[in-house]
Amino acid sequence: MKLLVLVTLIGVSATALGCGGGGATYDGSPAGGSCPSTFTPCGGNPTGTWRLRTDCTSTSSSSNSSCPGQSTSTVPGSGYSATYTFNANGTLNILVSGSLTEVIRYPPECLYSDASATQACADRNKTMQSVVAMFGDAGSTTIKSLSISCAADSSGFCVCSETFNYGTYTITGSYTTSGTKLAVTALSTPGMPDGGAGDAGTSAPVDYCVSGNNLWIGPSSSSSSSSVITLTK
Repeated sequence: MKLLVLVTLIGVSATALGCGGGGATYDGSPAGGSCPSTFTPCGGNPTGTWRLRTDCTSTSSSSNSSCPGQSTSTVPGSGYSATYTFNANGTLNILVSGSLTEVIRYPPECLYSDASATQACADRNKTMQSVVAMFGDAGSTTIKSLSISCAADSSGFCVCSETFNYGTYTITGSYTTSGTKLAVTALSTPGMPDGGAGDAGTSAPVDYCVSGNNLWIGPSSSSSSSSVITLTK
């Protein structure tokens, strides 16, 4: 089960720097021109409480060999918020509330079907509805509701929108820093089934930079992925 607010922080984002992709802002300001997909790691002291401002992702053909050209963007719902508290004792608390919508655009060649793009996307939509039904049967204390819909656009891409309504909950864990690297360990999320993101253990170190009232976090330069989040005080 995917916790969108965590994918960047624990280093499991599936998107990468290149063409396509998208970004979102969480403070009411437009994303245009202010959503960085890269930053210069500088380290620093992350101690304090930060609120999520932007989440910027992009996709290249080399980042997803099974589906070149696929792109993903995240759109915050009305009232969505996330605050990150890095305590001086090395513990971490993340408070999440509201809803997020993840939009995935699949190019026609990734639908693996001899049918038309419209029909192939309709078939994918039917499959995704079964996922929603399974989610409803399993239940979750972190995601209150889930909806998914897929439809073909005018260019033949299959566009799937996945909306996660989180309610309000807290994620806890710990963190360490070394130079310009940040690692998150032992994340614990109420109601997260075994094997989920909440049981990810120690993440691979990611790059970070504290400058004034801004904190940037993203995959290391050696990673094939890029999904930069900007936190502000």
